[in-house]
Amino acid sequence: MRVRNPDARDELADAFLRSTGADIREGQGEALYVPSRDFISMPAFDAFKGADHFYNVAFHELTHWAGHKSRLDRDLKNRFGARNYAAEELIAELGAAFLCADGSLTPAEAPPIDAETLFRRPGPALTAVNVKPLLPPRQSRGISWLC
Repeated sequence: MRVRNPDARDELADAFLRSTGADIREGQGEALYVPSRDFISMPAFDAFKGADHFYNVAFHELTHWAGHKSRLDRDLKNRFGARNYAAEELIAELGAAFLCADGSLTPAEAPPIDAETLFRRPGPALTAVNVKPLLPPRQSRGISWLC
């Protein structure tokens, strides 16, 4: 396990982010991915509780970025509360957790997701059991293994 300063930028994580080729605009206020313009907006590093929190959010948004039509072609057009949106958020959270674990970062510092609001909608609830049909085969294999 590598030793790192939890309050400083991580050289390895920054190098990984650069290597993806993602357009990451730090210091932009809110953390979000804009599919129509294919860029990631991130608050300044100092706005986060620490490095783990910053990289967890960056990796979450990077996982959304990977879903762009020119890359994995996931459906990123749905609005908050839709089943496909909930599935995309699940994919992004899992992606961030895996990337944090791979980089020896702590994924537990991520801001909490309001699951009640995210998954509340008429019809069947979105659960690990019935989320599998919403995901492409590549992702559903990972979900099946985790569940």
